[in-house]
Amino acid sequence: MNRMALALPPCILLLAGVTYVKAEVAVMPWELVQYAENNGCHQVDDFFVAHKDMVDPPYVYGYLPGKKQDSAVFWCQTDDGGRRRFWLLVMDNIGRKASESCDKKVEVTGAYPGGLSLARRGFITGVTTLDDFNYVEDVKRKIQRGVKITGPIIVSDHGGTKVLFYCYRGAWVFQGID
Repeated sequence: MNRMALALPPCILLLAGVTYVKAEVAVMPWELVQYAENNGCHQVDDFFVAHKDMVDPPYVYGYLPGKKQDSAVFWCQTDDGGRRRFWLLVMDNIGRKASESCDKKVEVTGAYPGGLSLARRGFITGVTTLDDFNYVEDVKRKIQRGVKITGPIIVSDHGGTKVLFYCYRGAWVFQGID
C-alpha cells in the first residue's frame, strides 16, 4: 500500500506538465473524415446532437458493387459565411465512378442530414419505381412514370421522415417519404 502511494506523486507531477490539446471527435470512421476534407468539406460535427441514438449514422458502406469497404456514401458539410451547406459524398476506394456516372458530391438543401442506410431495388422502402422522384438540381422536374429502380437507394432518415436518393442517368434524384 505504501509503495503505491509513493509511486503516485511522480505520475501526478508528470501529468501536471502536459499541455492539454483538444482532439477532434470523429462521428465517422477516420478514412471518411479524411476523404471529406480531401473533397472540400468536413464531417457534420453535431450529427449525434440531433440524432439521439447510434442507429443509422451519417455514413453507410457498400454503396457501389464490390467489397463493402471499397465504397461508402456519407454526409459532410461546408460553412459558407456562417451558413451551413450539407452534401452527400460518395467515396470509391478503387476509382470507379458512382453508379451511372452521377457526381460524387451533391448538395442537398432544405433539411438537416438524416442517418444513412441502403435499400436495394425497393426492399425496405417499398419503392420500386421513380414515379414520385424529382431531380435534386431542379426540384420541379419530374421523371417519366414507370422507370424501374435497378440499383441501390440511399435512405436518409431524420426523425421518421425519410428522403430517398437515387442516381438516375447521371443525375441525382430524390423522394421524400413521411
